[in-house]
Amino acid sequence: MNVDNGIYCYCVCFTVLFEIGKSDLSKFTIFSDSMSVLKALRNIYKLKHQTHVIQEINQALINCKLKQKDIELVWIPAHKNILDNENADSLAKKAAIESPMLGSDVPHSDVDSIFKSLYIKESEDFLYQRAITLNKGTVFFENFHKSSTKPWFSNTILTLTGRTL
Repeated sequence: MNVDNGIYCYCVCFTVLFEIGKSDLSKFTIFSDSMSVLKALRNIYKLKHQTHVIQEINQALINCKLKQKDIELVWIPAHKNILDNENADSLAKKAAIESPMLGSDVPHSDVDSIFKSLYIKESEDFLYQRAITLNKGTVFFENFHKSSTKPWFSNTILTLTGRTL
């Protein structure tokens, strides 16, 4: 989720949940094309490791639940010409642009992930350009290199003097 999508989702979720909290109705279905947000909200055991945005949306859902509101979260595919979804996207973007949230603090974890992504991309671009310039490593980059934020050994069990790490 990029920063813009996060702001849109945040604004829409809080607006919707605020209105649900005020409503006389008790049963609601929220449709979203953000699979990552829905998965994060469904996995309550890993919630403490999520961004502040997900945690605050979850708290808003809990507040609605305390008001006896039954809310179902449903995923729908994005950009499949589902008319109401396209309209909702447009309204979400408008709400995000006009939102007072734009002046709010951004948590360091969000900024860190942006810088990490930029650093990895710039490093890979530099190494690829260097391989072309020196004519060394181009076969590797063109045939075998896979961009990843994890080290090559992330899926192996490492041992140190007979102890498993």
